[in-house]
Amino acid sequence: MRVAHLTHYAELYGANRSLLDLVLELRQRSEVEPHVLMPREGPLSERLRKEGVPVRVLPFEPWMSERHYEGRAHHRLRQWWRHERAARARARANRALMPALVDQVKAWGTQLLHANSSVAGIAIDLKDEASAPLVWHIRELPERQYLLHLDRGRAAYGRALREA
Repeated sequence: MRVAHLTHYAELYGANRSLLDLVLELRQRSEVEPHVLMPREGPLSERLRKEGVPVRVLPFEPWMSERHYEGRAHHRLRQWWRHERAARARARANRALMPALVDQVKAWGTQLLHANSSVAGIAIDLKDEASAPLVWHIRELPERQYLLHLDRGRAAYGRALREA
């Protein structure tokens, strides 16, 4: 089975260490032909290439962000508006990148998408555009553990998880 794994960062910390172990073990068992999509180069891409795993770097953006507010009400309102504009810019960038992501997934002959974290929100749209099933590996509770704000809101987040 050809699987495209999506990760939202390039470092070798918890989720990506687990992903690396998963990819290498399933490949060794000849159960999976792994491919990895990631937003930038880093220690994970270096290690995957060293192990002979195909990697494609495309600068997709997360659908969550940290938001900090301080000052008086009018300052907080401006900060909120800046965060909203940044979220819209991330969504536009991901929409513009979608054709390249779909082309890559199809070029690999992907039969299954695996999102390595709930932060890799691009997987929702990629699933629909590439007509591939999605397995979402929920490793965190983003709002509680990392105080991340869901750009599309809780309802969209819940709907995406249910549809995966």
